[in-house]
Amino acid sequence: MTETGSTHRTVLDSVLRESTPQGAVHELLGERRLWWESCSEAARVDPAWLAGPGEALADWIDVNAPDREPTALTPARHAYLLARALASPPDQDEALVSVRTLWAGSGLLSANAAPGPVQPSGRGLAAVPEAAAARLEAVLERIPHLPGETAPAPDSMLVATLLLMAGCETGRRVQLPVVFGETERSGEAGATGVLELCEFPAGPPGLYPDPRYMSGLRGSDGQFASALGRAWAVAGRGPGARCVLWRLVFTDRSPTRVEGPSLGVAFALGLRELLRYPQRRRPSAAWLRGVFHGLRPRTAVTGALGHGERLDGVSGMEDKLLAARRKGLRLVAPVANRPDAAHAPEPADVMFAETLRQADRYARRFRTGRLATVVALVLAVVASGVVVQYREATARERMAEAHRLAEVSGELLSTDVALAG
Repeated sequence: MTETGSTHRTVLDSVLRESTPQGAVHELLGERRLWWESCSEAARVDPAWLAGPGEALADWIDVNAPDREPTALTPARHAYLLARALASPPDQDEALVSVRTLWAGSGLLSANAAPGPVQPSGRGLAAVPEAAAARLEAVLERIPHLPGETAPAPDSMLVATLLLMAGCETGRRVQLPVVFGETERSGEAGATGVLELCEFPAGPPGLYPDPRYMSGLRGSDGQFASALGRAWAVAGRGPGARCVLWRLVFTDRSPTRVEGPSLGVAFALGLRELLRYPQRRRPSAAWLRGVFHGLRPRTAVTGALGHGERLDGVSGMEDKLLAARRKGLRLVAPVANRPDAAHAPEPADVMFAETLRQADRYARRFRTGRLATVVALVLAVVASGVVVQYREATARERMAEAHRLAEVSGELLSTDVALAG
């Protein structure tokens, strides 16, 4: 049985029957995000499920989930409370406050990357069923009146999270390889992963963690949030600012915390790549550049954003170089970290950049495969056009020759008595 032919909750029941508890939890909370999808489906079309089997399942997932850093709200409970709030808005202020408090204290939001207004953009709501749309509107109207401390960043995050739970769809996405200097895996230096950013047309403007994946991660210092704000300042803000969601996909075991400013350059490059495209999917100069000159899929980026577009050095560089080499990645790093490469026992293929513009240039490549395909198509079209023109010219010549022969025959018939008689 597949998700294509059945509801998410039917697939969930199948997973629970056929998997071990640990395997089921991995399916529900992992990349497949089956628990989130099941809660979202129930909130839209079957709210009664949340008051019965849904609540018991949320408790079961928490009991069987692998060891995590204690938080006030687990990923399973986070999705469940959002769905309950969407299913019956008047009775769920406490759930909304809990979700907002979780994100306010997560260390993953930057006030400088949440410009407001705290409201949906008005786009991307077509996928929400009519009844669910009415409940969504009711719960969004309650956000400004919730008890407790309010701020634009967590309030906007709550709006985006509710829109996702209601079924609003994400748009274009961009991925960049990244490296980390520390890892929870013993005996191995550094770690690698992927930073993914995606446009969320329905959400409020700003840069926010993707709540479907990132509710179990925490920023352990203010430097990470500051890096988000700097990246948004150089690449995201401006007239018509959009909503962008981000997540980190870890190659090794997912950590519970992220810290430091070293992802700042990766965020800035990812935002520039994502936002260079117009909101409406029409061909444009930016679209053409993106088609033929994109980010290298095997080039990782590390570095902090300094004053203007200058890059500042980062810590843990030796471990990052080793991790990049282990995974066969090319690395773009700040010039300030050049001495660290000399001390690395097995330095990776690394390019050093002074500015964000230079890092952007090193991280890109011409997509020769696409260029070759387009050139071949153009040549084929031109060649076919030449053939057509040749055939048309030949046909015209034959027709003209036929007309000339007809004229000569007519003249002969009119002047030669023998032929006429």
